[in-house]
Amino acid sequence: MDTTDDRYVYEERAELYDLIYHWKDYETESKKIVELLRTSGVAAGARILEVACGTGSYLSCLRPDYEVMGMDISASMVEAARRKLPGVPIFAGDMV
Repeated sequence: MDTTDDRYVYEERAELYDLIYHWKDYETESKKIVELLRTSGVAAGARILEVACGTGSYLSCLRPDYEVMGMDISASMVEAARRKLPGVPIFAGDMV
């Protein structure tokens, strides 16, 4: 696979993803997600699935409020998320 291809990070070097996106404020964005979920009727403690969860950074932030699980098409991202979030169900799958 060509290392200039974006898929390279997702499929071959998932350990680099969090380093590349170190600037992203998952905590603040997650607070907005929680607010959106609650105003949409999703109560605290509800079971939620994040599709295309990547390395699980949002799941990590949403975990205190919800019973979280994740899914990603990239096996290497799934493995990275599982390392980050032991005990959280994270599986490989295609959202289609």
